[in-house]
Amino acid sequence: MLDQTSARHALDALIDKYNKMSDAERRDISEAGVVRQFVDDLLRDVLGYPIGDPERYKYELHTVAGRPDITLTMPNGETLYIEAKRFGVIKPLALADRNSLKGVYGPDSLAQPGMATDRTPEEQQAINYAFANGATWAILTNFERLRLFNARRDFLVLAFESIADYKAEFDQLWQLSYESLA
Repeated sequence: MLDQTSARHALDALIDKYNKMSDAERRDISEAGVVRQFVDDLLRDVLGYPIGDPERYKYELHTVAGRPDITLTMPNGETLYIEAKRFGVIKPLALADRNSLKGVYGPDSLAQPGMATDRTPEEQQAINYAFANGATWAILTNFERLRLFNARRDFLVLAFESIADYKAEFDQLWQLSYESLA
């Protein structure tokens, strides 16, 4: 079982590894490279997931909705779908301009009442994997950013918009640990 102190040290090492990369290296790394060198390390070393266990961790598992990058099965049978992207692909969340009505939708302007209309294709892809497979939770990440969605309610639950957020909000990150969710 991973303790928080060890997880924090592993997070520091992972952030250092990322920070040592040049802009060219970050630009050139593939999606699979991001998964193998950063997302897997985050899951295993920081959050304590048993990614070496084929019953718990599946890479590009064929599902009814396609092939999510990572499928994690918890001991209680619940499944978490993770969609990974290359560095730079996941754009920052748009912050609402509180002094403007631009972008505000009225009831008759929503194509699907209750469903978000402002999802990026990447966010929607992650949500669709979970929703179509009967799961609740979806994560979109490229290590630079991480977003947790409730796919059943089409709701953004948690967002880490920079690598610094992992350290600043470690207690929230720890809520995603295997120990917390198992």
